[in-house]
Order: sequence, then structure tokens, then C-alpha cells
Amino acid sequence: MKKLSFLSLVLGTTLGATQTQAYQYQIDAGYDHHEIDDIAGLTIDKGDFNLQATAYFENIKTKNVPLQEAAFLSQTSNIYGAYAYSFTDIEATNNSAELNIDGHDFKGGFEYLNRQNGLYVNAEIGRTSLDATEKEDGVTIWDGEDHATHYRALFGFMPQNNLLIAAGVQGYNATGEQKEAGLAARAKYVTALGQKGQYLNLETNVNLNGIDGYFNETDSYQVAADFYINPTWSIGSNYTFVDYGSEDTDSISIRTKKYFNQNVGIGAEVNFAEDDTVYGVRGTYRF
Repeated sequence: MKKLSFLSLVLGTTLGATQTQAYQYQIDAGYDHHEIDDIAGLTIDKGDFNLQATAYFENIKTKNVPLQEAAFLSQTSNIYGAYAYSFTDIEATNNSAELNIDGHDFKGGFEYLNRQNGLYVNAEIGRTSLDATEKEDGVTIWDGEDHATHYRALFGFMPQNNLLIAAGVQGYNATGEQKEAGLAARAKYVTALGQKGQYLNLETNVNLNGIDGYFNETDSYQVAADFYINPTWSIGSNYTFVDYGSEDTDSISIRTKKYFNQNVGIGAEVNFAEDDTVYGVRGTYRF
């Protein structure tokens, strides 16, 4: 009887955790691996790691909505912090020379939403550093470091709980007194499709001058869509166009995410760009 009671307690606790209908904290992590086309005489290894923690000012209800969109649809204010690490290792095939670049980015911010009048405010500030080392025959011949402080402030409104429209400013101050400021805009819309728990998410982001490369003038345009087959599973796509001034690039990705219960979600993404295919994995934990 004692063994049976203990087993019942464990099962009851586990089942209760998987049926939780609310959360207040969220941790997101992801890793992207780049497969870059070979360049004559060089091999390139590149990857990116991202981690973000978010604290909401009240519990997020997840019942009868897509789990991925629960926080957005609840219009709940929050604060967040994030860290991103990237590495690029370039090596000559004869091992005579190599270049190693490490990037670190820390940022923090908050989102304020007023359900009474629909006001939306997002403020963010961060610090980016790039460390580069060049070697020949194993001997360091050059190393350097750059830093940039970047910021963003968006103001907008949510005329209804499933629609956000916002715009503002973003920019950076970098090593050597390089400065740039520009405009940023964001829109997001989530709507139900029929009566079977299916939803559609549409997003667009525009950043003009100074984003997506803090040491260059850069304009980027992004549109994305996700179809929720049910509240726990989505498939989607994202298209990004980046204008660097003298040249431009674009990429398209396919992504999916599945929540195995109210607390744990796993996702995957493949991004196709010219000479660079990126494979990513994503994870979310809520409590």
C-alpha cells in the first residue's frame, strides 16, 4: 500500500505539472549551426547560441489559445534579459593561417501593455563586443576588439488583444565614436481560424540604419507567418531582406515548434541564404 500510495503521489504531481494552465516565468534557448559553402583554400566554422529569460508581472493563462502566443494574447507586461554568443573560425586548408572571431551580446528590456487603453511600450538597451584574433603558423600576429552599445524604444497600441502596431527608434554607439540612429517598426496579428483550435500568426519587422550589424549602416525587412495546427504545434516561414548599402542579401526559413505540455516546447528551423544554410534548434521552459 505504501508503494502504491507513493506511486500515486508521483503520478499525480507529474500530471498536475503537465496540466498547469498558467505560468509567470519563461526561459528560451537556441543554437544555430551555419553550413557555409567552401571558399577556395578556406574552411569556415560558424555558430550562434542564444539565451533569454522573461518574467511576467502576472500569470499567463494558456487555456484555449496557442501556447506559443499565450503571453501576447494576454497583453501582460514583462521584463527580460538575454545573452547571445557567436563564433566564426576561418582556417586555411594548409593550416598556415586562421582567423577567429567571437561575439558577445547582452541586453535587457521591458514591455509595458495597458489593457485599458491599448498602450504599448518596449524599451531595450544592450552591449555588443567582437573579439578577433589572427594567427599564422600558430603564432598570433594580430588581435583586436570592438564594442557597441545598442538601444531601441518602440511606442504603439493594441486596438484589440490580438493586434499590435508599434514604431520608434533604434541605433548604436560604437568604438571610435561611430554612431547611428534610425527607425524601427513592428506589427503582429494573431487570429483564430474556424472552430477547431487552429490559429494564424502574422508578423513584420522593419529596421532602418543600424540594426543587424552594429558597425554598419543596415536596413532590414522581415515578414513571417505561422500556422497553428492545434494549440501545441505550429509550422511557419520567415523571409528577411537586408540592405547593406553597397550590396544586399535575403534569406527564407522554414520552422516548426511543438509543446509537449504546458511547460516545455521544442522547435527547429532551417534558414536558406546565399552560400549559407543555417540549422537551428529552439527550446522553451515555463514555470
